[in-house]
Amino acid sequence: MKRLLAVLLCAVLCWAAVLPAFAEEADVPGEEASFFISFYNVLTEEYWVENQPMSFSGDVRLYDTLELLKESELIADYYSYENEPLWISFFQEEGDPVRVESNSKGMFAVRRNGVISTLEQPVREGDIVEWLFCPPEMLQSSSQPEEPVPSGGPSDYWSESAAQALTGGGDWLEQHITECRFYIVAMGSIGRTANAEKVNSFLQEIKQSGGEEELLILAENVIRLSFCGYDGANAELSSLLMKLMQAPGLEESGARGGSYLLYAYDCRRYSVPNSAVNSRDQVISFLLSLQNGDGGFGSQKGMESDPESTALVLTALSGYSSRTEVAEALETGVEYLASAQLEEGGFAAKGEEEPSAEILARVLTALSSLGRDIGGERFTRQGKSLLDQLLLCQNMDGGFSVRLETPSSASVTEQAVIALSSVKRNRNPYHISSSTKNSIPSSGHTMKEPLQGQAEVHPAVIAAGAAALAAAIGGAAWGIRWGIRKKRSHKSDLS
Repeated sequence: MKRLLAVLLCAVLCWAAVLPAFAEEADVPGEEASFFISFYNVLTEEYWVENQPMSFSGDVRLYDTLELLKESELIADYYSYENEPLWISFFQEEGDPVRVESNSKGMFAVRRNGVISTLEQPVREGDIVEWLFCPPEMLQSSSQPEEPVPSGGPSDYWSESAAQALTGGGDWLEQHITECRFYIVAMGSIGRTANAEKVNSFLQEIKQSGGEEELLILAENVIRLSFCGYDGANAELSSLLMKLMQAPGLEESGARGGSYLLYAYDCRRYSVPNSAVNSRDQVISFLLSLQNGDGGFGSQKGMESDPESTALVLTALSGYSSRTEVAEALETGVEYLASAQLEEGGFAAKGEEEPSAEILARVLTALSSLGRDIGGERFTRQGKSLLDQLLLCQNMDGGFSVRLETPSSASVTEQAVIALSSVKRNRNPYHISSSTKNSIPSSGHTMKEPLQGQAEVHPAVIAAGAAALAAAIGGAAWGIRWGIRKKRSHKSDLS
């Protein structure tokens, strides 16, 4: 019996040893938490309250932050009816406070971590709360893409050899992580878990950069961060989106920059205000302006058409086919790609004659995003489909090379894997979810993990706890079994 008690005591101590780690990760009820709060007048483009740290304990709703603002003397007073603010009085540098009333020209709204939210939603540790006084139409004037054109069903041309190629490409990327820029997107597109070290390295890169990059880099980082599992509720991603919407240089970024900008907006169907410098309509109009008389798209305005730029733009515009001008551009763009295909079946970069597997992969992605027939006569050359041509560029090591008998390349393999995922699912591979709808982002300052403010326990802690519990249970079971045997042995001795 003493040994049994010792085993149970050991089990309790083992579990207690890992318990503090759980407490460190989780929010303790009643403990004081902090968040940032602002109050922005959209009509006059001025802050009444700008990025002030606030603390609270217990349960606090977004509506309750008005009282916190008043208690902190950041606003003079407010009046509401049924939890809807009707007027708020703000301090001025000189003179009496000024009262701002909700009316037909302006109304009060609040967003938490970039998402327009109801006033009953809770405030959590690290949140970015931004009150707005804005025109009513602002809340309805954000654009979103249509649902993806293809249904997302399996492609008629998907085969066992294609599945093996996809697996091999993913394995190769895992072994060459340091060479890859779009590794996270490629892994996400095929539903594989990305290397944790690579993801953490990227997150640190985002935090240290502060988002001060050119438009194309901003767009790529929004895509990569979205594929990490973050959305508009994350402060860092919200900040990047805001900068991307207002970033200069759309025309200078050309077909690649404009296309990746739409990929960034549409990967989680983020809402973009029509008033943004880079609104969806503005980007779509710019991309359409790159189209030439032959149906193809150039890398810049006035530049001759090339297959890569055309494929990039067609993929970006695939979610807007209900617009008449876009539908016409998509059709003529596909016709151009058919005419630009080489006799042996591939596509060459502008000014070159040799086929490029990377461009072929982008063309496959574009056609699959549009739900077009990738195996019909239109794109079949010498008895081989586009998919057949891409598979020929895979090396024995699983990676893909830019052309036959050349070493595997990280950028080519990334695009090949993304293209194969697009063919497999018959949809745009940059569309993470067709149902995620986030609203106008606000600025953010910290990489808040996990999303939505839930407490997250590190996997290592879970593993340690599980191991301790398993050991405890096993030890207890052994102790009980030992005790029973001892008792039986004792009885035998007596008899």
